[in-house]
Amino acid sequence: MSELDSGSAPSATLTTTADGTALWEKVRVYFEARDQLRRGLCLLSAGQYAHAADRFRAVGDVDLAGVSLASYLAMCLVGDGKYAEAAVEFERAADLTPHATLARIRQSLALWRAGNGSQAVAVLRDAVGDDAECAELHFQLGTLLAARGETDEAELRFTQTIALDTGHKEAHTALAMCYGVREQPGEAVRYLKRAQHLRPADAKIALLLTMAAQASAEEGKQANIQVEMPDLETEDTNCLTQLGDLIAAEPEFLESFLDLPETESEREIFGLLGKAVELALDGEPNSAALHYGRARVLERLGRPLEAINAIERAVQIDSRFVRALIHLGKLYQQTDQADDARQRLEQAITLGADYADVYFLLGNLYRDGGERERARQAYRSALRINGDYTAAKNALQSLAA
Repeated sequence: MSELDSGSAPSATLTTTADGTALWEKVRVYFEARDQLRRGLCLLSAGQYAHAADRFRAVGDVDLAGVSLASYLAMCLVGDGKYAEAAVEFERAADLTPHATLARIRQSLALWRAGNGSQAVAVLRDAVGDDAECAELHFQLGTLLAARGETDEAELRFTQTIALDTGHKEAHTALAMCYGVREQPGEAVRYLKRAQHLRPADAKIALLLTMAAQASAEEGKQANIQVEMPDLETEDTNCLTQLGDLIAAEPEFLESFLDLPETESEREIFGLLGKAVELALDGEPNSAALHYGRARVLERLGRPLEAINAIERAVQIDSRFVRALIHLGKLYQQTDQADDARQRLEQAITLGADYADVYFLLGNLYRDGGERERARQAYRSALRINGDYTAAKNALQSLAA
């Protein structure tokens, strides 16, 4: 960060998550994961399974599919032996079922947590007997059976789940895993293709599909996969309102992103932030801080002239907005508008912007305009504030020479 940035205003406190990780780092990871998912799906469609798998693994634990369905997570946890955690997820999934079914599932889970697996399964069998058309009951029973190693019946339960609910993503995945255990990758591919179409933003499903397709190819059977690309823009639209509300409540929130190093995902990140700021401005059109924030985003997107207009609006609303005046001077200088740059920086100094970088920048403008004495005074003011300011020293010496 330059002296001008640090001197023009108190440095913003970087917004952090509970574990201390910078918020912008979380956002960067999220958008890079989306990019990895897209690339992986393209590689999968092209039959480049090893490279596709690398991309899906790179997504890591980032959830790109929205709120994860509890029952699928529970199935994964059961398969990993984490029964207590799975019970919690089953309870969440059960909240979506009718009340009578919910009671049976909770009873079964209580028995399971107590280590009474046989009784837990018996409760779900009775529940299926009472309501044979409930897809979720068949799926939950199949999941417990799979965890007990009773894969043949588990497979039948997952098949019945799909027959009752063709859009049950977790059942398609679970049935595919059963076929994987039976070393029938071709059948696994069939169900994972459907799961991927139902949940295209799920990198874990895409990775399982890739592995099954590769195994099938090794048996001499090409999978011929046509993937469904995720509609991540819809998700962006859904989160813009919340993001706009956050920015409106705390305009300094944007500062957390402005020091983000350049990445391949930069335009996507700041494009999203720009839309969110515009939504925030719809509700608070006379917020100088929001207009300034919008300008910073526009600048990051490589649109300096639009950024100037946005900051001018901020200054029009708040004529004593020193930080905006300083930044406006920088932008005017960068766009070869020297007179405007001088005017705005002089205003900032009049309002108390006694910062070394401001004087140095103003000195350069005076020097380039042929006003050597004013330039000399500006450089000396910079050195008065920061005696070790090498650039100001060199500029002053060059004037003397």
